[in-house]
Amino acid sequence: MGVKAVLLGLNHTGKGDFTASIFDLNTKTDIEKATIKYNGVTYLSKVNTRLNAIINADINDQKYTLKESNLIVNALEVNLNGFLQLNEQDIAIDFSFNTPKNQFKDVLSILPNAYTQDFANVKGRWHFRFQW
Repeated sequence: MGVKAVLLGLNHTGKGDFTASIFDLNTKTDIEKATIKYNGVTYLSKVNTRLNAIINADINDQKYTLKESNLIVNALEVNLNGFLQLNEQDIAIDFSFNTPKNQFKDVLSILPNAYTQDFANVKGRWHFRFQW
């Protein structure tokens, strides 16, 4: 079955010096509703997503490094770090992420069917920080 992604209300802007062999790409992406399924299992359902990132692009080495990034999925805020490099035989990927300041209810916001109109009324006192 594979991966199925449905992205509604996608708005993307990016700016960088594409004539240079190494440059920073400033990018902003907003998706009103993103749904991600893998092998028939829905992992994200109609989540509001926003990504602001600065990506260092090294065209000669085909390496793309996240210099700064902030991803918000519904109420969950995530910072991403790492790189992706296209090699002759494979793709090298080294990414990590952390949640800088979230409550437990922010994690619940990404679960299918949990993020509803009255989600703002959910009370939560547990704070957490996740790093991977």
